[in-house]
Amino acid sequence: MFEVVAREEFNDGDLIFEEDAAGDKIYQVETGAVTVTKKVYGEDIVVEVIRKGEIFGEMSYIAKIPRTATARALGATVVNVLDPGAIRDEFSGLSQGMRQIFRSLVMRLKKATDTSSGVHFLRKEPRVKKMFSLSFLAGDAIRESYSHDASCGGLFIKTDRPLDIGREFELSLWLPNHPKPLKIKSKVMWNRPKTDDPIEMPVGMGVQFTSISRDDYEKLQVALPEC
Repeated sequence: MFEVVAREEFNDGDLIFEEDAAGDKIYQVETGAVTVTKKVYGEDIVVEVIRKGEIFGEMSYIAKIPRTATARALGATVVNVLDPGAIRDEFSGLSQGMRQIFRSLVMRLKKATDTSSGVHFLRKEPRVKKMFSLSFLAGDAIRESYSHDASCGGLFIKTDRPLDIGREFELSLWLPNHPKPLKIKSKVMWNRPKTDDPIEMPVGMGVQFTSISRDDYEKLQVALPEC
């Protein structure tokens, strides 16, 4: 592993680097975690959470481009700055063709991240402001909450403890005048851990429905005629 040349400490929410800023430091999380967000139509969307031992910031260094996202500390966090000289020597030791391959991969990853972070603005089904009671299992605990907006393909769950992006779980969704909840397999596509506007943009997570029975889907369509 590369030598550590500096050790930086951050409190919860502290900025490590900002999207579109210049920078070529490569970091490794020693303790704590780091949220990586992208600005999409003025809204900060969490696209990844970097945890202990993981490296971040390498895209700007390899592709020689500005920071592709914003990184902030999630809780008290310590990150190590890796030796740029050693990294430069390793990278320079590759053939020109291999360096070009690495840069191409980085640019493709950037494009994929840009696309995925904007997915919830490009839905096939329109979302409408609709409040449904719901519950889901997180670890050993059942969390109860409600939707902020919904469509036949997914919804936004208001919760001060959003699940990690990519997490799959079963959602119990209660519709008006139905004695039993709909059971819907879902996946977290993005989350919003903080907000300056708790009314219009509350803390929570956007989920996509991945599996729903035909009967439950028809019930959802009745409850959401806008679908």
